[in-house]
This record gives sequence, C-alpha cells and structure tokens, in this order.
Amino acid sequence: MDDDRKNKPNRRLIQTVEQLKAIFNWVFEDINYLHHGIFQLLDIMNDPVISDLFDQYPQLLEKYELDELLSGKVPIEYTDIEEVQRAALLGALQSLILCGQQLYSSGQLQCAVIDNDHIDVRMLRFVVRSVPLADLLKSLEQLLCFVVGAGYYKTFVDQLSDGNNSALASVTHPKEYYQVMMWFGMVRSFLDGVGFWLATDQRSS
Repeated sequence: MDDDRKNKPNRRLIQTVEQLKAIFNWVFEDINYLHHGIFQLLDIMNDPVISDLFDQYPQLLEKYELDELLSGKVPIEYTDIEEVQRAALLGALQSLILCGQQLYSSGQLQCAVIDNDHIDVRMLRFVVRSVPLADLLKSLEQLLCFVVGAGYYKTFVDQLSDGNNSALASVTHPKEYYQVMMWFGMVRSFLDGVGFWLATDQRSS
C-alpha cells in the first residue's frame, strides 16, 4: 500500500486522446498560469544569480548547448553549478510552456497529425532531446523539495495522494508554498500531455 502510494506521482496520467484534450483544456484555461508560476518560484528562491541567469537564458543558448547548461558545468563567472542548473531547468520549462501556449492557441495541439516543421514543435522536440521529460520532471521535484522543504513537500504529496485536498491549504506554511505546489501539479500534467502528444507520431506511423 505504502509503496503503491509512493510510486503514484510518477505514473503516467494520460492514456487516451480524450484525456489528453481534457488535460490541455484544463492546463490552458488560464493561458498564463504556468508561465507566471515560474516567476513565483523565482521570487520564493530570491536568488539574484539564478534570476539573472534565467533572464539570460536565450543568450546562453546561443553560446552553450542546453544539455551543457543543465549539467551546470559551464564557465560562467560568479556562478556555481547548482545556480546554472536551476536557471537552465526553469529556462527549458519556460520554453516548453511558451511553445505549448502557442500550439494550443493556434489549435495545433488538437490536431491528430503533428506538423513537425512548425517552429514550436521543433522547439519542443529540441528540449526533449536535450532533457527527457521524465528527467526534467524529476529535477523539478528536487527543486520544489529544496524550495518548500522536504517536510512540507512530503506532507503535501501524502495528503494529496490520500485525497485530503481540503487540509492542504491549512498546513502551517507560507501560502506561496501551497501555490507553487499546486502549480507543480499542473506542470506535471502539462509535461505528461506534451510527452503523450509528441509520441502520437510514433503511434500513428
């Protein structure tokens, strides 16, 4: 029972096209929610180096490969490995979200056939080739655990797994922790949807 609950957050949420459409409609009901959550997370971390690196993410991509940035092992003055890793992680997530927003707004995410020449599809695939979605999700989990604390993270996940949603908001911690944890749940749904959607090419070919 405990093992089953422990593994529950890592299971694939989406199994059918109908579920995929429902997830994207839910995730993009507020088209800017996922994007704004990144900046709330940056505000909570309150690390000017990470914020600055995040702002420079497009320029850094012109100089380094994404997998290099995600490793943190790039010669950027006055930074350490974790700062570069976290900024690159959030930069990669922002790219996925912005591309997803564009594809959803244009109706591309509802298409049965993926236009692989579409610039946003190409960017999605570029990011996924650099960091598999499962690895990106795991890194985000580790970042959230660092930001809100291991104790709160475990309490939140356990109560959510038990269906005790009403108690989550009342746990004694800053409301911003609750907000970013709820945001992370939606990010996980979004990433699961992106993975399922990109794989439709393979299933239909």
